[in-house]
Amino acid sequence: MKKTLHRCLAFWLCLLTILALTSCTKPITETDAFARLQDAVKKSKETEIYYYLKTEFADKTSGKLQRTTEVNLWAVTEETSSTPVLKDGAYQNYKLSIKGTEKGAELWSWLCGDSSSADGGVSQSVLFYTDWRKERTPGLASYERNSKPYLVKREEHLSDFLKSEVYAPYSLSAQLTELSLLTADDMDFSVPSAKTTVLGELVKLVFGVRKEYLAKYKAEHGGAPSIFEGSAHVEIDLTYGRVQKIALFVPSNVGVFKSPKETLRWEIFYLGSRFDIPKYDVADANNAANDWKDAPVLAGAPVGF
Repeated sequence: MKKTLHRCLAFWLCLLTILALTSCTKPITETDAFARLQDAVKKSKETEIYYYLKTEFADKTSGKLQRTTEVNLWAVTEETSSTPVLKDGAYQNYKLSIKGTEKGAELWSWLCGDSSSADGGVSQSVLFYTDWRKERTPGLASYERNSKPYLVKREEHLSDFLKSEVYAPYSLSAQLTELSLLTADDMDFSVPSAKTTVLGELVKLVFGVRKEYLAKYKAEHGGAPSIFEGSAHVEIDLTYGRVQKIALFVPSNVGVFKSPKETLRWEIFYLGSRFDIPKYDVADANNAANDWKDAPVLAGAPVGF
């Protein structure tokens, strides 16, 4: 009897919570939704430090994780707040970490920033590149992990690396480019599950992308498909006036249910976790003879990450 009563109370508490949250959610017009999206994209692209995790799902039916790309452009913050420390307009302890994984295994990484000396010498501006793939040819569908990584250390100022063609595809601005290309007419709010709602500081948008936009994008980009190609709908969360999450879904006819499957997701934050740059003069057991000052120029990470 007690168990039944507890379950009953739990059920009603849960129901009341859902009703309370639902009652606070209010719809907004499609015009307002578009304006908020474009403003949020602009503010996000102007952000100088950020963390995002891009997740690609391998199999559209199972939804199993295939790949992630993690980008953390970080600066030390004040002890009493999350405000980045600036000195003469420049971030202090400003550094970058990028990691690419496949099926949970890290395949390559970049670390760039000021690296201290193990012997107490002068710090150096260094780029570390680690690659575990047996094949490093851009564009391959998948990669076999090597037992020993390929390592590169070279002098590189972070400010220069952030302006390079190698880094350009991984910037937050590049990841949000297609959102800034959408017009109000390109967004289709007649698709199933379409939504334009506000709950406190959260704006939730669910919409489709019209075929006219997909055709136009392909024509203007040499036949390359839009990131939205094949999507049943797009889900976007805006928080505090910036983009926090983007998710793409494709139609699914597997089994009895025909619910869309998530294929791609970006989770964006504007302050990542702390990480350290390795000491540049510590020899590596796998590559002790590497002369980091004469390391080769990078061709870039694989296409698709």
